[in-house]
Amino acid sequence: MKRVVIFFVCALSASLCFAQEDPAHSAVWQQSVGGVILAPPMVQFGSVVAVIDAGNVKGYALDGSQLWNYFPGGRVAPFVTQSPEGTTYVSRSTGTLFAVSWIGEELWQAELDEALAHPVVCGTDGRIFAAGARNLWCFTANGRMLWHQEFDQ
Repeated sequence: MKRVVIFFVCALSASLCFAQEDPAHSAVWQQSVGGVILAPPMVQFGSVVAVIDAGNVKGYALDGSQLWNYFPGGRVAPFVTQSPEGTTYVSRSTGTLFAVSWIGEELWQAELDEALAHPVVCGTDGRIFAAGARNLWCFTANGRMLWHQEFDQ
């Protein structure tokens, strides 16, 4: 059985996302995303998730077909994270954190005191960590805040 590894290439300043079976060969698929990709896409669980400067987050199947298109409203921060369960975490540039299901439906949102300074981190125990410049938040996978720590400058 031939093993195929697919490489996803999405330039941060580009508006195309495409996949290659081997970097030495031509693209297997390419897809116009309707804007500029703001952050390195997440490739996990048979899908690719990209944050677009038009204010949306898009999910694509490995064959290039669009699975979903989520609009959190407002400008989107240049971070995207997927949990081991397939939940996508994105935020607005104003600091609202969103959890989006593997089918593109909003699961929950949390208002934070500031914009995120880093991508969300998913703990091995299911906890979600979000960090701003002066704050750190910890949430359960269902959006309940466990704790919040504010740091001095």
